[in-house]
Amino acid sequence: MEYVKENLTGVEEIEIVEFKIGDNYFAINVSKVREIIPYLQVTKIPNSHPCIKGIFKIRDSVISAIDLPKYLNLPVIDTKDSFYIIAHFNGTSVGFEVHEVIGIHRLSPGSIEKPDESFYGAESGIASGIVKLEDKLVILLELEKILYDISPKMVKQVANI
Repeated sequence: MEYVKENLTGVEEIEIVEFKIGDNYFAINVSKVREIIPYLQVTKIPNSHPCIKGIFKIRDSVISAIDLPKYLNLPVIDTKDSFYIIAHFNGTSVGFEVHEVIGIHRLSPGSIEKPDESFYGAESGIASGIVKLEDKLVILLELEKILYDISPKMVKQVANI
């Protein structure tokens, strides 16, 4: 995994940002997160993918807003209470809407289990792992795969392919 870091004791750790959508817990690689912001009103884009909410502008940057709850087929809430996790991929930023941000965790790589085929498609899917935090299971998501599913052209542009 690309987000494995060595701490001061020489032990490898993984840093993740945990968030919630509905009653489900997810996490992403902290190194891909540029910032987390409260929900902003978006400008709709005609004829776009149903999971693209639109675009918004922060600090001279236009950001595409992805409706992550809709993509994951999870409940939608009043967007005024949600957040955007702004992820950064090779010079392009994308905002993923989430309901609640829980926090950052450091994990040992051995604490992450690989999902099987029935779980978000396993290695070819959007889940790269599952971890137990306290009394809950947290699904580690691959944002690049989600973005590719929504807009393959954007991922090619982002990856400079």
